[in-house]
Amino acid sequence: MTGQTRGGPQRPAPAPAPTVGARPRPPSRPKVWFVGAGPGAADLLTLRAAAVIAAADIVIWASSLVSAEVLEHARAGAQIVDSAALPLEDVRALYRRALAEGLVVARIHSGDPALWGAVQEQRELCDELGLPHETVPGVSAYSAVAALAGRELTIPELAQSVILTRLGGGKTPMPRGEEIASFARHGTTMAVFLSAARSGQLQAVEAHAVPDRPRARGQRHPLTPLPPGPFPRAPTGGAAGPPRTARRRHGTTRDGHGTKRGRHGAA
Repeated sequence: MTGQTRGGPQRPAPAPAPTVGARPRPPSRPKVWFVGAGPGAADLLTLRAAAVIAAADIVIWASSLVSAEVLEHARAGAQIVDSAALPLEDVRALYRRALAEGLVVARIHSGDPALWGAVQEQRELCDELGLPHETVPGVSAYSAVAALAGRELTIPELAQSVILTRLGGGKTPMPRGEEIASFARHGTTMAVFLSAARSGQLQAVEAHAVPDRPRARGQRHPLTPLPPGPFPRAPTGGAAGPPRTARRRHGTTRDGHGTKRGRHGAA
């Protein structure tokens, strides 16, 4: 169908708007996709993440952090690489091969790559090689713990801010002024990542936190695939806390991924 202006030539009709809910376009070649796998349950993978994994020639995942069920989306014949023992130089070799052979790489990270995903040096590596890259966000562990505990993170007149942080003492030093005790004094919602091995330190922080507020703790895979029927609302651990009218809370969660890395690495 064409349109015509007065006194002018015919011109093509405008293209129709994209259909809401349309499937994501297949990855262009060559390309690296940094894919957020979510908090653990394979059915919390986004539709875009599943499509990217299905189209990838090489799938890199961390067996210690990402559920193996996620790999069911990979196509037959795709190369599966465990990043648990993969140094950056080996990653560089895979990216060079992808660039030379026009391959698509899906680099799967637990949680959301924007939070302690250690992707910045990989992006810089892709830029250095001239290899296009893009990120697919994922459901973060703090959202999953809140869902499983049946709690909101922001409550009118109680908590309108959410602090995402981690405990100090790991391989990556905390910047000055970001001590967790000072964050706890704010009295708002706080999610503590990458700290399961040092959870005892949280007991020392309790003295600075607002008293009588609920806590929830999640480790590894805080949400399992949903069974038929209503959503389970049991917390993963800790006390249920005070009534819903006073619901500021602090939670311990875990995100990250398993590559051995340099200056941008997580604890």
